[in-house]
Amino acid sequence: MNYINRKIFPLCIRILTDHLPDLNSTVVRNYNFSRKIVRKLKPSQLFPNKPRKWEGGKEYYGFTYYPRYPDQEDPHWKESPLFLVERRKQYKGLPFWEKRILRNLRIEQDNNQCAIVINSEQMNKTLWKIKHLVTITPITFPDGIPEEKDIPNCHLHKNGELRIQSSVNIERLKATEEFQKSIDRIDKETIQNYTRKLWLNGFVDHSKY
Repeated sequence: MNYINRKIFPLCIRILTDHLPDLNSTVVRNYNFSRKIVRKLKPSQLFPNKPRKWEGGKEYYGFTYYPRYPDQEDPHWKESPLFLVERRKQYKGLPFWEKRILRNLRIEQDNNQCAIVINSEQMNKTLWKIKHLVTITPITFPDGIPEEKDIPNCHLHKNGELRIQSSVNIERLKATEEFQKSIDRIDKETIQNYTRKLWLNGFVDHSKY
């Protein structure tokens, strides 16, 4: 402690008088002398009422969690096996180590700013280094994990939900393709030309068209 503010000087005097009652009051009130004594005191002596360690913590892997209430429990959640990573910051002007991570994830280009990565310990350490550049969304499976036959019918939403759409009706798909390739089908351009002539000419003989 190189300097003692004048506002906390009376507090230091009171603490010194409590811990060192043998000293003369005139000597304790000496600013320069008391400053030397405060340097030698430990933080626990300067602030005796300050708790040294919180109690009631729950040990987890790598950290200790202190709940707000004694009986507080975290809501049940299930970790996602995949993450949706979206780049939010500009690539230009970043340091080379952050650019290297973005290139490895292949999200450095403006036309491709999203990537799907696996939820692993090594990947989480990598994402921690660029957490200020990206948005990480856990991917959920409300309709269940898709199988190989369901891959063409899957759709990934921005909120991380992977939905499996209903399979396409093959008969309806064939009927649509036959209608689009039919010669008798009236296309959009023909309808526009016909209605335009009706608008310009007023009453016309429809048998001519």
